[in-house]
Amino acid sequence: SCKVFYHIYNVLFFTRPMLFVMEKEEISPFWMKDMLISLDMLFIDSEGFIVDIKEGLKPCESIYKCPNIYSGAPFKYVLEVNSGFVRINRVVVGNSMIFNISSEE
Repeated sequence: SCKVFYHIYNVLFFTRPMLFVMEKEEISPFWMKDMLISLDMLFIDSEGFIVDIKEGLKPCESIYKCPNIYSGAPFKYVLEVNSGFVRINRVVVGNSMIFNISSEE
């Protein structure tokens, strides 16, 4: 289950990525309920490698038509970004990510 999530702020409202941090590596479903825009999702393992990518995910039509989104591999992090980010930045499975996250806890 998701323990904590962080907003990574950028310039405009709809360009703010969101990082979900899981308690441990797992395969948990995500969905697009209450989303206003299409997104790309990057599933990242505990070592920082992208293990799966879902592109162009559309907001749910209704709560009754909101399918679960699964990664094909266990992940520790999910980074949600604007749709098209993956294509524009040529992100592929196997790329690595570096996180500099601070917490006030």
